Amino acid sequence: MIYDPHEDEPSRDMHLRALRVSLRSLAEAGTGQVPLFPDQSPSPGELASSFEQASALVKDAAGENAVTARQAAALDAISAGFEMLSRDEAEFGVELWTDTAVATSEPWVEIRRLAGEALEAFDWSESDEDEPPGAR
Repeated sequence: MIYDPHEDEPSRDMHLRALRVSLRSLAEAGTGQVPLFPDQSPSPGELASSFEQASALVKDAAGENAVTARQAAALDAISAGFEMLSRDEAEFGVELWTDTAVATSEPWVEIRRLAGEALEAFDWSESDEDEPPGAR
């Protein structure tokens, strides 16, 4: 069987789309208007889980060439931020994983900043929402 490097592109594009949605959700978390249906908005834990899953899939999708060094560093910084939140939870309790904390706590402000940097690293802007994603 001959290996076709383009064979996995649809799945890679799907993973990149999921990562882009996750990063945008993180970048905007706690900054906007209270949603009309708050029970339908993702919880802080869901935001973290979604990011970690999408990030791992993108990094693993194409091996060493999946992401650039800058992109990998941006994703790793967010993961480190979530690890810090999890460590701090042991000291400060579950308050860091509430909607209020997402909107007001310094660690979540940092997560939003890092998500914005990751969006820049992937060269994803608000105007490219309908374009196929890619690590440009």
